[in-house]
Amino acid sequence: MRVFRKLCPISRRNDVFNILLSRRLALPCTFISDTDSSTSDDSSYDSVSVSQPSVTIARRCACSFGTTTGARDVCLPNRRKYSFSRCWYSKEEMLSRVSLVLSERGWDCGYLNGPKIQLDASHVSLIMNALFDGTSDAALAFFFFRWSQRRNGSNHETHAVCTMIHISVLGNMNHIAMKFLRDLVRCRRGGSHDSLFHVLKETSKDRKATETVYSMLLSCYLDQDMLDVALKLLDAMKVLGMYPAAGVCIALIKRLLKSKNLELTFSVFAEALYHGRDLINQTLSLLIHHCCVRGNLADAFKLFSEMYKYGCQPDVVSYTIIIDSLCKSGYLKEATSLLHKLGQEGISPDSLLTSSIVDGYCKAGRLTEAVSVLKVLDCAPDEFIYNSFVHRLCDEGNMLEATELVNEMSESGAFPDCCNWTTVIYGYSRANQVGQALKIFGGMLKRGIKPALLTYTVLIDCYCKLGDVREAESLINVMEKSGLRPDLVAYNVLIYGHSMKGEMQKAFKVLNVMKAGGIYPNLVTYNILIHGFVKKGSLMEAREVLTELSGRGYSPDRFTYTILMNGFFEAGNFQETFHIWSHMSKSGNRPDVISCSVLLSGFCKAQRMQEAHAFFRKMLEDGLSLTWHCDLLEAFRLLNMMAENNIIPNYITYSALVHGLKKNNVHDSKEVAAIRIQQALAKNNIFVDNSTYVAPCA
Repeated sequence: MRVFRKLCPISRRNDVFNILLSRRLALPCTFISDTDSSTSDDSSYDSVSVSQPSVTIARRCACSFGTTTGARDVCLPNRRKYSFSRCWYSKEEMLSRVSLVLSERGWDCGYLNGPKIQLDASHVSLIMNALFDGTSDAALAFFFFRWSQRRNGSNHETHAVCTMIHISVLGNMNHIAMKFLRDLVRCRRGGSHDSLFHVLKETSKDRKATETVYSMLLSCYLDQDMLDVALKLLDAMKVLGMYPAAGVCIALIKRLLKSKNLELTFSVFAEALYHGRDLINQTLSLLIHHCCVRGNLADAFKLFSEMYKYGCQPDVVSYTIIIDSLCKSGYLKEATSLLHKLGQEGISPDSLLTSSIVDGYCKAGRLTEAVSVLKVLDCAPDEFIYNSFVHRLCDEGNMLEATELVNEMSESGAFPDCCNWTTVIYGYSRANQVGQALKIFGGMLKRGIKPALLTYTVLIDCYCKLGDVREAESLINVMEKSGLRPDLVAYNVLIYGHSMKGEMQKAFKVLNVMKAGGIYPNLVTYNILIHGFVKKGSLMEAREVLTELSGRGYSPDRFTYTILMNGFFEAGNFQETFHIWSHMSKSGNRPDVISCSVLLSGFCKAQRMQEAHAFFRKMLEDGLSLTWHCDLLEAFRLLNMMAENNIIPNYITYSALVHGLKKNNVHDSKEVAAIRIQQALAKNNIFVDNSTYVAPCA
């Protein structure tokens, strides 16, 4: 592990998926800020601002408020100053400017000072258009929009608002347009949006601006999770020969992927390409990521391979997505092969990609190969890569080397953070070395590293497992004093501590405190309480918790059923145990090896061997579910139990073991499974040929 000392430090990883985010549709206008876009009636709009010095930027002339020359001839200095400071013009000066512009365009402006004149929707729209047509100044039109709204004492109708939206887009005030569109979308939630489409089309001043407005509106619908309305607008745009901007297309594709509508996703993708939207790389990366998240690596790899067909080359984002998924699925050889291909194409792997493949090797226990990857890439480990090594060493129980490795980090320029130290604390906690865990925790505090919520939760869990719940509760108090609020996980750990000691009253007291703080129990909480009652022998109370669990909309999982089965089995109630197992199967929870072994153990211990044989045959027909390391240990125990009762495993047993071993990254899983079965049988003087269980799946 000392190889890290020879490597140079690299910077922290950047989140490469940020480049998949949508791009802005336009730049905001500098004349009026986001705060100015509010439609509320406040006095801040009695005056209007223009920007003042700092950085000089050449822009369109802003008209002054003089009354002695033409509207287009009277201007502020040709070079507008732009900064965050402002100089404000009074309402009177703005009205004078409005009056001048309208007078030159043939309007009788005497009514502007007439208190009895009402400005209806059609006149407001006409005047705003006249102001913008005469000056190209959207801010002047916006001032009149606000002034006339206060003058009338009520909000403008949709027609006037839509007119202002179009003017805002034409005048580079897209932030104002977005504000109005969001408000229009919100106030129409649950209602018809056809009229809004029609009015926006009716008040259109420019085709390109209208396309931008519709694109913004579609974005607003997506923000409000109104996918159906967004798709309806997309169809309306296509009828008009328009199509959303690239950034909005990406947002739409993301939302379609979230809704698992792949057919429509590809349809939108194809249409976007047809309309010249440059989003091939981003969209394909999204599709690849979606397939990977759903565990469909075959389709993901197919899309990855077909990127050249679309005229684009896979970038570091695409490579990172596919390599990360391969590593998480245990296909390290394929991931490494892609990594070499990436280098051949001249693409430099970033820290995220490097950490993905290193983490894959570390999780498989292949630390030497993980170090080799770093050497080949000539890459120094950062905090994330170090943590992969530390986590694996802790999993193996090699706490001394894990601690040394964290201490070594600062020598290579990667300074340990809260995550690194929490991993070590968790390792000592699992090893029941509370003293060492607290020592590391103290050292972490001395270094000025603020503990995270997870750090405290790990220590609370450590104390609870040792039965020292009182000390665990004191840590909750320390955590709260440091400004951290316990979350559901922390409370669940504390409830577990009380439940395992049989202190169910105290467990429910913690539950009430949790609820009072606005944190409500989940399925894990109920399973802990059921486990506590079962361990105490209070099966009726466990049943009551199960009833409440179902009443609150939760469905019992395999863990819930297994706890109850074990409880009734220990009480000698085999009929109820079998009843629960049957209900578990019917409810869609496929029994795993642990739940099955509980029932099989019951039959064997009761010397009901005929039922044991019948049940085991049914269990094999249904198939076994082996996923985690604890399931494998239980499976090996079950193999021995089968052999002891003269039950010979068949190819289904063998297949389940092979699958479980593969899931746990065990090399030569077929050979290991065969050896395990032979050992279990030989131990009980049963000798059969491997073909009894290997042949059908070899």
